[in-house]
Amino acid sequence: MKENSMKQERSIETRNKLLKAGTTVFLYNGFTQTTMTQIIKEAGVGYGTAYVYFKNKDDLLRVIMDDTIVSLQAIGLMPFVPSTKPEAIDIITKQLCLVIDAALQHQRMLKVVYEAIGCSPLIADFWKKFQDTFKLSIARDIRYVQEIGLAHPHINADVLAHLWYSLNEQVMWDFVLHKNNANHEMDEVVELMVHLYTNSLYK
Repeated sequence: MKENSMKQERSIETRNKLLKAGTTVFLYNGFTQTTMTQIIKEAGVGYGTAYVYFKNKDDLLRVIMDDTIVSLQAIGLMPFVPSTKPEAIDIITKQLCLVIDAALQHQRMLKVVYEAIGCSPLIADFWKKFQDTFKLSIARDIRYVQEIGLAHPHINADVLAHLWYSLNEQVMWDFVLHKNNANHEMDEVVELMVHLYTNSLYK
């Protein structure tokens, strides 16, 4: 029993070494220039041992991405039960600011992810699942305000959710890839986006 426990601890330790090393190397080299050999060398583990835990660098990055994805998904799953249009605007504004803030906190890793999405089918598929989950949560929120009479009932919730998510993601990537954390500019962008969205949806 004790021997099994020690093996399990060593296994966890080795996996964590690879994750830490992978994060270091990805942030330094980017996705395309990173190799498993570099990660293994950084981790200080056996070459064959590494492949017991991760099939390739794509598989390793997918696990590293989890923290970033979870922080973004948590925002999409925030309770959305406004009783007035101004209250809805306040919540939506807060959510959008949180998305951009979370993206900027994970800016360096998201740059790696952005690069990987373009050349790794595994990462592209993983990101697609994240997109679909987020869109579903937006569509759910739209249907809620339609059902309680705050929003126009004729609007297709799924179509609008897709459009709103796409705009959010484009702005997020713009800040992550090109912008410094200029709060005044972020506030201006958020205000304009929320104005366009809420005046299209709400009565």
